[in-house]
Amino acid sequence: MRRTRGEPLFVADWVNVLMIHFAVDAKPLQWEVPFELDLREGWAFVTLVAFTMREMRLAFGGCLTSWVFQPMATHDFLNLRTYVRVGRDVGIHFLAEWVSNRLAVALGPRSFSLPYRHGLISYHNDWSAGELCGRVEDAGTGAAFAYQADLAVDAPLSECDPDSLDQWLMERYSAFNSACGRKRFFRVWHEP
Repeated sequence: MRRTRGEPLFVADWVNVLMIHFAVDAKPLQWEVPFELDLREGWAFVTLVAFTMREMRLAFGGCLTSWVFQPMATHDFLNLRTYVRVGRDVGIHFLAEWVSNRLAVALGPRSFSLPYRHGLISYHNDWSAGELCGRVEDAGTGAAFAYQADLAVDAPLSECDPDSLDQWLMERYSAFNSACGRKRFFRVWHEP
């Protein structure tokens, strides 16, 4: 996120990221999303993203300001997002996010209109062996999501092919949110 043009406000690492994409009927999803859906070949998409955010901190001030974020610098997430269009800009919209840190749950909706919920999250990912599994339980309702996956560990990572579905799903640099009765957006940056 940026303070002024070109300057990030926060920096963090996302580690052990697992994304599971689903093509869905756009019409019923549009009723739940306060922004225009961005469709691909007539389909809307939703994505579950399981990851650990590590070392979140202010982008300025070094050690003097990093201590402010220590209570929530590293924690687990599961978010459910979809893909939207606002004017000429395309981005993501978070439908729900389960977060393991209670302080982050309290601040996310107020600060950035993020739909945070407290989640009991347990990830056990052995990326070197290609074995991934995890479980996320909504602390309020007890509803749970669990996954188990096997990955081909010899597949090299590479940039998405231009105009591919992978590029369409991955290369989004704006987040349009709506929580606590407020619509907000922020920009993100990551390597392609």
